[in-house]
Amino acid sequence: KLKEKFSVEWLCELFGVSRSGYYKWLGRKDTLNRYQQQQANLDNLVKEIHSKHPSYGYRSVRAAILRSTGWKVSNISVLKSMKRLGIKSLARRKKYNFKKGSEHKIFPNILNRDFQSNKPFEKIATDITHLNYKGKKYYLACYLDLFNNEILEWNVQDKEDNYLILEPMERLLKNKRMNTDSPLVLHSDQGSQYSSLSFISLLEQYNVTQSMSRAGNPRDNAVMESF
Repeated sequence: KLKEKFSVEWLCELFGVSRSGYYKWLGRKDTLNRYQQQQANLDNLVKEIHSKHPSYGYRSVRAAILRSTGWKVSNISVLKSMKRLGIKSLARRKKYNFKKGSEHKIFPNILNRDFQSNKPFEKIATDITHLNYKGKKYYLACYLDLFNNEILEWNVQDKEDNYLILEPMERLLKNKRMNTDSPLVLHSDQGSQYSSLSFISLLEQYNVTQSMSRAGNPRDNAVMESF
C-alpha cells in the first residue's frame, strides 16, 4: 500500500531490506497463495470423507480422495491435513479371538511358485523378518504385491505377536475393497501367526484364499525371501 505514495527504493531502505529481496518475496506471494488454496481444498475433502467414514485412517482417506477426484495427493499431506483439522480415526485396535493351545491350520501351496501376476491385488506374498536396532530386537512384517513387487503394507513391533501381521493385513484388505473386488491369493510360510485362528478369520471375512509354502521350502516364497 505504501508504494503508492513512496518509491520502492525508499521503502526498502526504510525497512532495511534489499530491492531484490522485496521483488523475490513479491514473486513468491502468488505461489504461497496457491499452496494455501491447495491446503484448503485438501482440508475440505478430508473433512467431507471423515464425516462419512469416521473410522478411516490417513491411508484410507487418501485412497478415497484418489478414487473420487483423481487427485494423487501424498499420504503425508493427508496426515498433515488431519492433524491440522484435529481429526483422528475412530477405529480401535480390534481384539481378535485366538485360542491358546489350539492346532494351527496349514493350507496347500496354491501359488506353487507361480510368481507372475497380471493385475494388482491378485497375488500377495508376506513374511516376517527380524531386525536389530541399537541392541534391541524388532520384527518387520511386509505384504508384497507380486504384480509389481510393491510393498503394500508393513508393520514393525518389538513383539512377534498376531497384531504384527493382523493390523497391516486389515489395512490392506480395506484398501483393496475400495479399489477392486477381484479374488486375492495370499501366500506365506507356515508360521504360527499366519495359521492362527485370528488371522484365518480375518481373511475369511474378505474371501481371501490362503496359500502356504511347504515346510522347509523357502523357494516356495522366493520373491518375499529375496526382499
